[in-house]
Amino acid sequence: MKTTAYVLAMLTIVSVLSFDPSHSVFAQSNPRYINLGSNAVGALYTPDSGSYSNVGIIVGHPTSNSLQCGPAWASRGFMTLCFNPRYGVSHENAISWETIILDVRSAVNALKSQPGITKIVLVGASGGGPLMTTYQDVAENGPSVCQGLDKLVECGNNLAGLPPADGIILNDSIPGYGVNAIRSINGAVTNDNAILNNNRPPRINPNLDPFNPKNGYNPNGSSNYSQDFQKKYFEAQANRMNILIDEALTKLHEIEASADPTDDAPFIVPRGDNARLSELDLSIHHATVSPRKLLKNDGTIEDCCIVESVRLPQPEDAANNASFSDGTLFLTVRSFLSLRSIRAWNSFTGLDIDSVNNVTVDHLRRITVPLLIFTSGAHYFIRDNEIHYENAASADKDFVVTEGGAHTGPPCVPCEKFPGQYSNSAINQMNYMVNWLNKPGRF
Repeated sequence: MKTTAYVLAMLTIVSVLSFDPSHSVFAQSNPRYINLGSNAVGALYTPDSGSYSNVGIIVGHPTSNSLQCGPAWASRGFMTLCFNPRYGVSHENAISWETIILDVRSAVNALKSQPGITKIVLVGASGGGPLMTTYQDVAENGPSVCQGLDKLVECGNNLAGLPPADGIILNDSIPGYGVNAIRSINGAVTNDNAILNNNRPPRINPNLDPFNPKNGYNPNGSSNYSQDFQKKYFEAQANRMNILIDEALTKLHEIEASADPTDDAPFIVPRGDNARLSELDLSIHHATVSPRKLLKNDGTIEDCCIVESVRLPQPEDAANNASFSDGTLFLTVRSFLSLRSIRAWNSFTGLDIDSVNNVTVDHLRRITVPLLIFTSGAHYFIRDNEIHYENAASADKDFVVTEGGAHTGPPCVPCEKFPGQYSNSAINQMNYMVNWLNKPGRF
């Protein structure tokens, strides 16, 4: 799924929640814009009543505009700082993951300086998940967690002394930018060296082509890939990613040996997106593996059963992956290595999560503050977020699936079997988050 889809999903949930009339007593009408330094900007929302919780909320995303996130929180009595990092919106080709963390620090310091704010909770939706967990891990444990010879890109000691937050909420967090990338590249491409160095068109191995009906692709519904094909394809995705990493490292070493060692170079990857098997075959990562909490549309919690995703297949990925605009990654050597790469031997079961710094589960296994994880019941991150919960070190942790929620929570209307089946998904999710924050003794 392209970044624009994530943006639309998050804008939808903001618009739904902002107009909830039951909390209008705390409405926010005039956010205050804050310069966070280094081109990072924030919008501070304070309830118009002037009364607010001692728990301050911070919301941010690496590539999407978060500045309108505040009304939903302010209407429920929370001062909220929504921020955009220094790289702006939809500029993946500029991102240094090891630097973007400094913008979270600026947001934390800005909100902690507000009168009455004694606790900070980081909220990470979608790509905000790895952003907030990376920050908190480094804040709790120091920059050594993002350093070492196993890292494709190391962070600097300038990340020492980050002020830790007091809690984290993850809303359908991605497993990581590198994880998303490896699962979305077309593993059937066999000539990346020629593509990158000689501008050759991609060459496709038909036996690994996920859009070949002989391999299980269905252009009219859910595809059905055999276990054998899945294994071969996931291994091919890992192999292609490792080739791309080696090419990028070679180019980086050439840059570092040049007259301008801080320079960069383009890194363009055709058929680098929209070839994710779980978007095509609904049997892949289709459910939790254990009984989990399901937040139903009537607001009740069902806590008895394995939860199945109700998402729909996306056979249109065949055209998207082949297209210039939707199937190509436009990166640089440095942004690819920092953001969109990961070493692996299998894109699902063989990820080297220590090789990069933006893998959500890697950080959660060291974070200790209270943690609430929501995942959307009509999206394909349902199992990934269960894995996040299973591996999280926090003693106080909760995991909830939003019934019928599209990515980050708004209702998946096309998934409904009758009108309004999932109409309350976003409101119910927000109310649960607020109740979690307000539990006596938690903060």
